[in-house]
Amino acid sequence: MKSLEYRCLRYVIPVLLLAILPVSESVAAPLSLNILQRVLPIRYKNGEGTAFVIEIESQEVRRQYLITAKHILANSIEKEAKVDIYINDTWTHLSMKLIRCASDEIDIIVLAPGQQLISGFPVKLGTDGMILSEDIYFLGFPFGLSSELNTKVSEKLGNAPIAFIKKGVLSASKSPTKTSPAHILYLDAHNNPGFSGGPVVIKRDAQPDPQIIGVISGYRPETHPVIANINGQAQKIADTLSNSGVVVAYSIQHAIEAINKNPIGPVVH
Repeated sequence: MKSLEYRCLRYVIPVLLLAILPVSESVAAPLSLNILQRVLPIRYKNGEGTAFVIEIESQEVRRQYLITAKHILANSIEKEAKVDIYINDTWTHLSMKLIRCASDEIDIIVLAPGQQLISGFPVKLGTDGMILSEDIYFLGFPFGLSSELNTKVSEKLGNAPIAFIKKGVLSASKSPTKTSPAHILYLDAHNNPGFSGGPVVIKRDAQPDPQIIGVISGYRPETHPVIANINGQAQKIADTLSNSGVVVAYSIQHAIEAINKNPIGPVVH
């Protein structure tokens, strides 16, 4: 694992809809390279998952941040954390300042790197226009896996690992209340370990660019009894947990609000 000085680690990558690539090089229209290049594997001590890069405008300048699920950082209460992200074809050890959301219930944490990580075009953020029952995509690195595509696509993404892309439906939205300040999004999809911290994205035909609406936290498990034949009688001997198909995510608006209160990310050039 290398410890490198901060530098701009990625090339400027144009926003190209992958649908215009030849079939042999296509990744997953309608998501753009601008979305894919933002999604990175992350490790912290014994935790690993997914993170993604965003920019927020503050005081007429754009600043960059890395977003992930808070539980990946073991719910750290420190002001800074040293994390490993896989970027520019290598695991890179970086120290980042931590920005927390308004409530511990919100499974999102914002990391402010020392310098700009990637260069790309702005991406739309927020839940404005979100519609229940519409299709969503979520990206991440399940079990530490990534896509392996041909050289031309890899070069367009700066030789970075390419996240898995899954599709689901926005099934429900739980708005914040006085007693529960978290805005939770429930997705009808199948999540796996490693997707935690990845972005939830919507892309409509009438909307030229994708929109990040949330951050993956995990899935809702369900319990099933284990039945065995004991002395000729069916008896429950244990319970087993399985994936219910209900994915839990938190609104990206929580990260935006936390950043606006503490805009310390590096300026994007």
